[in-house]
Amino acid sequence: MDLLDTIITGDCLIEMKQFPDKYFDICLTDPPYNAGLEYSMHDDNMSKDEYFSWILTIFKEMRRVSKGVLITPGSKNFLDFIERIERPKWVASWTKTNQCSPSPLCGFNGWEPILVYGDVKLGIDAWNIPITNNQKGVGNHPCPKSLELWTELVKACPENGTVLDPFLGSGTTIIACRNTNRHFIGIEKDPAYCEIARKRLAALPTRLDAWLQ
Repeated sequence: MDLLDTIITGDCLIEMKQFPDKYFDICLTDPPYNAGLEYSMHDDNMSKDEYFSWILTIFKEMRRVSKGVLITPGSKNFLDFIERIERPKWVASWTKTNQCSPSPLCGFNGWEPILVYGDVKLGIDAWNIPITNNQKGVGNHPCPKSLELWTELVKACPENGTVLDPFLGSGTTIIACRNTNRHFIGIEKDPAYCEIARKRLAALPTRLDAWLQ
């Protein structure tokens, strides 16, 4: 199967079934958090039971097709994810001191968990990276991830290895992969977000040397 460096428009649960076990070195993804955001093709206001039933089905496929998984569950879903989905091998953290979203402690939520499963090797498990709202080309996507953080996370994949992102969104994962000499497959069911990701990728400088090995 030769689909490397591809953006697939489709439902990730359906699309992942075409890949054999442990095809990817890592799966790195940021799924919807059921936080009421306005996605054009996803209901972000499910009941808790419905949401975790949906995520569990997808998570099982991510674990099957990948040697290791890095997933951001969202701070409000952190404990439920561990209890309802799977206890992680480790919990890494993204500290963002300029965060302004509320926490249940009547203050601000200044960090975000990153759950680690399977065969994942990272030189460090915590990053202090401020939130920025000036990423170029992300269009109307409601929650693009930090390219600086994602560039660090894709390094869990060996150089010239392959990263899967089944919730590609605006394409931050594939930009981080291209910038660090990793192959990728991104899956996104919203054609508009796929187009954003393709335009971001096309805007990168050509790096022929990256794929000569």
